[in-house]
Amino acid sequence: MGRLDVRDVVLGVPAARSGRGGHTWQLRVDPSHPALFDHPMDHVPAMLLLKAARQAAQDVCAPYRVLPIEVRSAFHRPVELDLACHIAATPLPQQDAAEDTAIRVTASQDGTLVFDSLVVAALCD
Repeated sequence: MGRLDVRDVVLGVPAARSGRGGHTWQLRVDPSHPALFDHPMDHVPAMLLLKAARQAAQDVCAPYRVLPIEVRSAFHRPVELDLACHIAATPLPQQDAAEDTAIRVTASQDGTLVFDSLVVAALCD
């Protein structure tokens, strides 16, 4: 996931590999994290979902490191703290080898889409 401290990893063990190289995970929510939960909250902070999108893109593109150059996200509804949240990531087809990589990352709770993100990333060695 590209993190040195395990507390900064927000994705659980991959639940499954889906078609076209995609992956799914359960979102790891640690309300004691000093940066992500710097005050009491009744929902998962948006920054946690953005971190999940970046980490999911990194995992899908492994063994390459990724440098996100564009992130477009939509927050459809609040993510509840007391329900499991599932993150799914799928690389999108490239037109040619020189094109940056695009990964669609979604979050769902109780079968409902709560977050959707397009991460465009340059691959690094």
